[in-house]
Amino acid sequence: MAKRLSSVDLLIVCGLLFTMAVGIGAFFFGMHVGRTQTEARYRELVLELTEDKKTEKSAYHQQHIASFYHTVWKPMHDAYGVWFDALDAAVAKKSAVDTARVRDALRGAAAKIINASFPENSPLLTEAKDDSVRSLEAFVLALQSINTEPARQLRNDTRLVEARTYALRAQRAAYEAMRLWAGNKKNGETKDVSFVRWRTMSFLSKSAFVAHHMVQLDWFAPFWAHDVVARIDALDQAGTLPGAQPTVVSTMRKLQETDAVRNGDYAQQRAMYAAETLPLLPIFFEP
Repeated sequence: MAKRLSSVDLLIVCGLLFTMAVGIGAFFFGMHVGRTQTEARYRELVLELTEDKKTEKSAYHQQHIASFYHTVWKPMHDAYGVWFDALDAAVAKKSAVDTARVRDALRGAAAKIINASFPENSPLLTEAKDDSVRSLEAFVLALQSINTEPARQLRNDTRLVEARTYALRAQRAAYEAMRLWAGNKKNGETKDVSFVRWRTMSFLSKSAFVAHHMVQLDWFAPFWAHDVVARIDALDQAGTLPGAQPTVVSTMRKLQETDAVRNGDYAQQRAMYAAETLPLLPIFFEP
């Protein structure tokens, strides 16, 4: 007869079986944990690469912003400065606007701008450049039918709506590009905001917000969107915001209605923005 296992032998065998079971379980559990961690890390890498690709597809650099300013934005701004100067002169003299001189300035600016080009991964700069050219060309066409109208009526003449809209859209795209250049990856504010929210926004985010709403308000003027920002911030600091419960857009409307913003308002308030991240452009650093 075969010898029966003693209780000690049974305990040893059970212990070995239990150890093997635990070992096998631990092995498969380790494989599962390792695979899960590897998959999680892989997903993170894919996400990082995807984000990098998105950034690469929409990248804005100092040299591109500066190139846009000198080859597109300043020529257009200067040309429209001739238009506003001609309007002011005609109002003062109670005469017709010198549209021939204005058309020459606008054509000259369009000729400078039309050949400007920017990288494919900076689409907002290309959009702003295209809208600048469209604006200048539409303005020239509209002025061909304007000769004797009173200058005061021409500021909001319906024949100039298309040209004004393109110019304001170009400005909006330019400020949005600068906002992205500063590292703001989230979409910018477009809906009206309270001053509690406004005070938390960066200067370039404020400027992009104002530029967006200048399109909505058809606020075509001889100053920059950041001049409006400086005017709003000055009122806010002084505690003289208009209205009982003002919002930023309602304040913009009031400033537009009262013609209370001037080219150079930012320069007067520049000290307020010393800590801001700004591209190296003359409009932000020169008097």
